[in-house]
This record gives sequence, C-alpha cells and structure tokens, in this order.
Amino acid sequence: SAGGGSTATVGRARYSYARPFAVTAGATVRAVAEMRPAPRVSSVLPGGQSGHPLSPHYTDQYPAWLAGQLAPIAAEPAAVRGDHLQLVPAH
Repeated sequence: SAGGGSTATVGRARYSYARPFAVTAGATVRAVAEMRPAPRVSSVLPGGQSGHPLSPHYTDQYPAWLAGQLAPIAAEPAAVRGDHLQLVPAH
C-alpha cells in the first residue's frame, strides 16, 4: 500500500527505496497539537482504545485513521470536567 509523508513530515511512514511508495511501517499514533495559550490537541490511533482483541474498541479508530481524521482530546487536566473521564468512541 502507499502512504504519504517521510521521516521528516507529518504523514510519517517507512518505505523501501527498492520499491518506492511501498509502505513497510507507520506511526502508532497520529497527533496534532496547536501550541497556543489554550492548546488544542487532536489524535487518532491505528486501531482502537482497547488492547484486548475481543473488545468492540479494539479496532474502532481504523476508519478515522485511514481517512486521516483526528478527534479532539484534553490538552490539560483542567479541560476535563467531572469526577471521571469516560472515553466514548465517535460514530
């Protein structure tokens, strides 16, 4: 498969020089942080939030990762409201 980017760009991927654009490895997380007084951070995993293969959240972020989409995440502890944080996948 093909993928954008290089070792010095946002779409990081490792590819073979013998077979240009044949991706052999990719980043395990894609994240963007806007450095400003109130930082904004977004990310996506090539998989899902759960590391358990039987969980419905094991691969729930693949579609967004493949499409290059990101989801907002809390950049600072003060951005999290309430007594606990519950991760709910976007549909």
